Amino acid sequence: MMTTTTTTTTNKRRTAKKRWTTTRTKRWTTMNKRRTTTKKVDEESEDNEPIECKLKTWRGSYTIHCRDAWNPGNRQEFTLDIDSERREGSWVLLGTLYFEYNLQGTMQLALEKNEAFLVELYGGPSAGQNTPVKRWKDARGTPKMGPDSRMALRFRGRELGEGMIHTFTLQGYLEFVDNKAQKFVGCINLSPFDISDAAVIQGERVSEYARRVPDRWESFSETDRNTGAQ
Repeated sequence: MMTTTTTTTTNKRRTAKKRWTTTRTKRWTTMNKRRTTTKKVDEESEDNEPIECKLKTWRGSYTIHCRDAWNPGNRQEFTLDIDSERREGSWVLLGTLYFEYNLQGTMQLALEKNEAFLVELYGGPSAGQNTPVKRWKDARGTPKMGPDSRMALRFRGRELGEGMIHTFTLQGYLEFVDNKAQKFVGCINLSPFDISDAAVIQGERVSEYARRVPDRWESFSETDRNTGAQ
């Protein structure tokens, strides 16, 4: 009788343990499915997020190294502060390029695949075999981090010494070389400021927030230059 009771108790314990193991396995399976689903949704959301959200991730303050502007006896501050603005229904970035004792100005940036911006930048239609836009893209090649990592830019500024406003629209590009927008490389025409018409620049983010408020693009107009506005 005692043996039968012991056997019954043991069987009950085994059954209970089996049920507990099965329940725990089901719970873990459900949790893993939820995690997988959530991760998949997050990845899809990241891939399909509006382009303005991606542009916003590039906002911040960057310190710039430019060998063409480097002076061994002068450790000048060279920075780019990027913020965003909505213009004519599409998103572009607005930046303040600042080079101590030399220049300060406003930079407009937009994704290189933004045909409207490139046409506005270079003029002329975007269709055809030998347009400025096509030549621009061919010269740059394929972005290493994908089509959303390279931005075309145009720049206007003033000399800090004399306050002379340059109304020339200077062209260039920036290409982010990591997914977190911590570093970029690029090239820009800074010839009116006695630097180079193809100055190679390298930038590294030092803050997620822009430290300088950019002037309006229209601030660097022929009218402002004639009236001596700063």
